[in-house]
Order: sequence, then C-alpha cells, then structure tokens
Amino acid sequence: MDYLVREPSTNVQLEIYFEDFVTETRALKRWGRRRLLAIDHNQLKATIEGNPHKTTREVVEELSVDDSTVARHLHQMGKSNKFDKWVPLELNESRKNRRYEICFAPLFRSKSDQLLNRIVTYDEKWIPYDNRQRSAQ
Repeated sequence: MDYLVREPSTNVQLEIYFEDFVTETRALKRWGRRRLLAIDHNQLKATIEGNPHKTTREVVEELSVDDSTVARHLHQMGKSNKFDKWVPLELNESRKNRRYEICFAPLFRSKSDQLLNRIVTYDEKWIPYDNRQRSAQ
C-alpha cells in the first residue's frame, strides 16, 4: 500500500494561501443587481394595502429589496398570506367565536347523536355497532 505523506504546512505557507484567497475574492465580480437590505416601512405598507393579492416576489421586484427583508417586515407588520391575500394575523371577535363553534361542534353533536356510544372497540380496531332488525329474505 502506497500512501502519500506530506509534511505539515508551515505558517509561511498558510500566509501565502491566505493572501491568494484574499486577492482572489476581492477580484470576483458581483453578478446581477444589488438588493437592498433596508426598506421603507411606509412604502411597503402602501404597496400591500394597494393590492393585497401581490406576492412577495412581485413586491421584491417592485421595491428592489431582498426577499427575506420583505418577509421579515410583513411579519413585523402583522400580515399573513392566506387565501392568496395578505391579511392581518390578529383575530377579531367574530372569527374567535367562529373558531370556538367549529371546535366544539363535535362535542355538542355527540351529546345529541350518541355516535360514540354506537362504536365498539375490539382488538385495536373500530367497529361500528349497528343493531338494526333485518327482515328475512
């Protein structure tokens, strides 16, 4: 078995590698258009309120800012994208009541319908219990 054994790098070699790295990275050109990390909060708010159906990509193109910046500012404004529209994250009283009704509807129904009393469990399987009288054929 042949193994290639190298001598450990010296500090001088590391300095040479580091200088080459620094000069090469400085020489690299930036491609594409530069995106801003700061955004005018009022301008973003006006853009979203003007057309709440805009996507974040459209807002990024319009304002020439980074997409994560737009997402962060929209979250800080309390906006969420639901049903292809930017809406406030906060729930008003009618929405809270509607969620309450939806969550408790199965409980209220089970008291009147007695669905859970008609289910028999056996060997980790759920079997609906149907005790109807069938006519002879």
